[in-house]
Amino acid sequence: MNLGLGNLDELKRHLLSESFVSRTDFDAAITIVGRGIAGQFDKYCNRNFERVADAKVEFTADRNHYYLPRYPLEVISSVEQRTSLAEGWVALPTNGIIQNLDETIGLIQFDGQLGHWSVRLRITYTGGNWFETLEPDAEDYPTDQPEGSTALPPDVKLAWLLQAGHVWATMDKLGTSIAQDDKAASTLSALDLIPEVKQALDSHKRYMIT
Repeated sequence: MNLGLGNLDELKRHLLSESFVSRTDFDAAITIVGRGIAGQFDKYCNRNFERVADAKVEFTADRNHYYLPRYPLEVISSVEQRTSLAEGWVALPTNGIIQNLDETIGLIQFDGQLGHWSVRLRITYTGGNWFETLEPDAEDYPTDQPEGSTALPPDVKLAWLLQAGHVWATMDKLGTSIAQDDKAASTLSALDLIPEVKQALDSHKRYMIT
């Protein structure tokens, strides 16, 4: 199961004692924690870490470059343009309009401005960081890392586990303190990224504006 930066089994083994790993009592809660923290990381770093094949992104054509949200960039499958709803999306020659790429940061440099601000461009591409999403009991586990892809950096994985542990420790898993205001406030404060996690993520931040 894809929890945003890893699978359910590895997060359960990090959060639960060995005797609880095989149980499913907390699977739903752990799934929410894992995906929620992955979303926090994306917002904090101004990028999307998860590798997606044939991801799509749209933007206005009044520019000569664009930074893709998922990187490292592996391949651009298509570039399309829409000047009006009536005309719809029209494929453009990729090699004809893209002058150069910086795959490491997802930068696309076009051969000049491609149109008016009202014109839309849509790029289909594969990029981001790969990580295992299948569970150990799945038929095809472990997954072979796709050729040309880049694995999730170890410090980002560690930060994900550390933040999950921090949130999990403050959660009222059994609902015994659901009416206590101080417990609720403690849980909400745990949603803030801890200093060690921020330090790990700072080197993966994207500061440029698209």
